[in-house]
Amino acid sequence: MNSRNLFYIRYLQRKFYFSRNKLVLGLFSLEEYLFDNFKSNEEIPLSKLKQKWIFDNISEGDFSNEITSKLKVFNDKSHKNKILDLIETFIQFPEISDQKKFIKSIKSFNSKFNNLLKSFNVDFFETSYLFQLTQLIYRKNLNIQCTQDDLCFEVKRKPLDLFELVFIEIFLKQYIRKEFKITKSYYLAKLLLKFIYK
Repeated sequence: MNSRNLFYIRYLQRKFYFSRNKLVLGLFSLEEYLFDNFKSNEEIPLSKLKQKWIFDNISEGDFSNEITSKLKVFNDKSHKNKILDLIETFIQFPEISDQKKFIKSIKSFNSKFNNLLKSFNVDFFETSYLFQLTQLIYRKNLNIQCTQDDLCFEVKRKPLDLFELVFIEIFLKQYIRKEFKITKSYYLAKLLLKFIYK
């Protein structure tokens, strides 16, 4: 895991929770593609084209390239429309200059993401919108205000997955200090401590 490859967390979640669930693997792969190709403000047209490309490939059932081959599990009609709706929600993200609307869009994306997990018979796991938001902020170095208060509110609303909680706690401390590098070893050490003192 390099300093920006936070989908290592998704890898750990898959290994611990649903190592054989190809639908979850496909959903996490799609999430990674969307997040990797997200651009803010001046680069929006190119990122929208990439998002539209993945939408069109799934819509047309074209899974012939390296990127879309991981998403072939969504060719089934029972999942395809929900996946396309999820991508469409991501495509509609507003510019980050309107932070309230942007966070509202992340929450909508997160809700649809979790509904998909439930439709895959994964009812024991939910991902947090705050985790997805901090992923985007961290990976793309976005200027969005995210505070300890946000974390406290989210934790009180519903306990967070430990893999996500550890990342958020590290992120918030480093974000306040303007330090923007989270190493794999540091993350794993903090994760181990969280499991021990759980």
